[in-house]
Amino acid sequence: MPKNLLIRVGVLVIVASALMYLGAIGLNYIKDLLPWIGGGGVALLIVGVLMEAQKAKQAPSALDGSTGVKVPKANEPVHEEDAVR
Repeated sequence: MPKNLLIRVGVLVIVASALMYLGAIGLNYIKDLLPWIGGGGVALLIVGVLMEAQKAKQAPSALDGSTGVKVPKANEPVHEEDAVR
């Protein structure tokens, strides 16, 4: 990479303009598909929200006293490293 700041900025502007040009050309090819792609994104969002709601229904409730956390017994080591061999 050149050390001169003007050369760096010039290279950056050239690369950015080339990428924007390629993006504009690519947009001509996919502009008819963009509404379908957006609809697919919305559908994925809805499915994800429904899956999270399903998980929340199946999660143990804090009101019934079950936390879902395994509590070790009195003589049981908490971590495998703590076990006496």
